[in-house]
Amino acid sequence: MAEIGRNPREKSLRKRRREGLTDETASAAENKFENVAALIAGVFSDDNNVQLEATIQFRKLLSIERCQPIEEEVVQSGVVPRFVEFLSMEDLPRLQAAWSLTNIASGTSEHTKLLIDHGAVPQFVKLLASPSDDVREQAVWALGNVAGDSREYCDLVVAEGAVAPLVSLLTEVASLSMLRIGAWTLTNFLRERSIYGPAGGAFPALKKLLDSEDEEVLKDVCWAVSDFTKFMNDEFLQLMEEDICPKLAELLNHDSPSVLIPALRAVGNLAGYHSNYGGVDEPTQVAFILEYLLVLRENCEQIIKDQALPCVVNMLSNNHENSVKEEACGMVSKITAGRRDRIQMVIEANIFGHVIGLLQNAEFPNKKEAALAISNATHFRYEDQIRFLVNEGCIKALCDLLMSPDPEVVKACLQGIENIVEIGVAQSNSRDTNLYARMIYEAGGLDKINILRSHDDTWIQSRAEDLFQEHWLDVNWDPSNGFIT
Repeated sequence: MAEIGRNPREKSLRKRRREGLTDETASAAENKFENVAALIAGVFSDDNNVQLEATIQFRKLLSIERCQPIEEEVVQSGVVPRFVEFLSMEDLPRLQAAWSLTNIASGTSEHTKLLIDHGAVPQFVKLLASPSDDVREQAVWALGNVAGDSREYCDLVVAEGAVAPLVSLLTEVASLSMLRIGAWTLTNFLRERSIYGPAGGAFPALKKLLDSEDEEVLKDVCWAVSDFTKFMNDEFLQLMEEDICPKLAELLNHDSPSVLIPALRAVGNLAGYHSNYGGVDEPTQVAFILEYLLVLRENCEQIIKDQALPCVVNMLSNNHENSVKEEACGMVSKITAGRRDRIQMVIEANIFGHVIGLLQNAEFPNKKEAALAISNATHFRYEDQIRFLVNEGCIKALCDLLMSPDPEVVKACLQGIENIVEIGVAQSNSRDTNLYARMIYEAGGLDKINILRSHDDTWIQSRAEDLFQEHWLDVNWDPSNGFIT
């Protein structure tokens, strides 16, 4: 399935800048920058009051979102090592320096490396135990920016012992602002899957955060869960032991697309695993995962049937954003890639009519996911289920997309058409009376398949050639008499 919005999401999740200045204040701060030499002198002063005032002015400069060149000039001014020194002080410059360093860490990898080289990370980890709420919050924010820069830097942050104190902060009574920035930081830690220590220690915090009513917290936590449910491993099982599936399913009723999309992604990943259990090459799977899935499958079954699929019907049939419908179709495609009973669940939930409607009328990303959902549902060639899909109008919808510029869509449609026409052979016992082959012809599919025999993609070219040779070679169609050999 396409990673919907992945690039913009990655950018927004990995680094966050702390702002807070009005245009008027920003203008004043820019004017202060004209006397940067005096500010530098103030930061290196031995007078605490002068240090504080200069650090505040630098913090204001670094809070101006629309003046990124200022950030570069601040970094080049040489004050970063001094700000790191302030982190160990017990008075006010510590907070102001932390804020400044947080915003510097939100910049380029070179800026983040500068903080690391001057020892800021262990200092920030220590500050997670500060008695000051503001200092702790800045420390969490800064560590989130460092960890979000790269796998290497995330390893460094986790190796310094940041996970345990962060989890403690989030599982205790915390302010909303701490929960928001803490959830985002934890997401950065988990996304990179640090090699230092199991991520499972963070899972109780994830479970607690899923009970939040705040949209921003839920959004970040759901993305963290969706990232972890992409892969079956020991950490996946630790996460499942927290029994988060029912809560994820509840979130499929959330009003906000920013929560719905990652919740759909997470539930879809889980549904995909359990759908495929018994339909994959079992000897290639790790034994303990299979054993655990045996226990988990029954619970997941009910969640998908009773909670997830009714929510999907609502998303596909009502006025939801296209990105939500795309993700909902993606979840359906994962479910239909599995066993017969899972496909039947989708049929009985009255979902395929909506999916085929999107295949015919939606914008392209939705059509792509809908095509995958239909193609997957035909994969095992269950005659009664394919008959249902044909009666719902899937043949014309698949044929109409055979000329798509996206090779993945063309492949999905070709696979679906091949599965359908093979069932037609089984039903008719004769190529010349294959009802489904005739319906494909009438829908313009044969003309398109003929064109695809010359496609640039060798897989598409080969599959189209095989289809043509097997089902339409030397067969003509007369609308009044049917197929004539």
